[in-house]
Amino acid sequence: MKRILRWLNDIKLDKLLHFIAGLLIAQISYALFSIGFVEWLSALLAFGTAACIGGVKEMLDGVINDGVPSLSDFLATLIGGAIGSLVIVLILLI
Repeated sequence: MKRILRWLNDIKLDKLLHFIAGLLIAQISYALFSIGFVEWLSALLAFGTAACIGGVKEMLDGVINDGVPSLSDFLATLIGGAIGSLVIVLILLI
């Protein structure tokens, strides 16, 4: 248990925000896509949307304000999008 708490304390706020952003993008995207698509496709499109938005944001970091694109930021967004989509799929299976 101490290892898990230590690991959680080591997560930087920036990565947590990227994770939350990916999760929210996937959830909101699913709500929008589910209007016109079947559920499994909506969940897949929601994950893809989170991945695309995270990737574009990191590419723009390299252009705007002399920022530095970060693979770890992109991965945090991607993981958030994956978990957001997975939660939807699990809810649909119940």
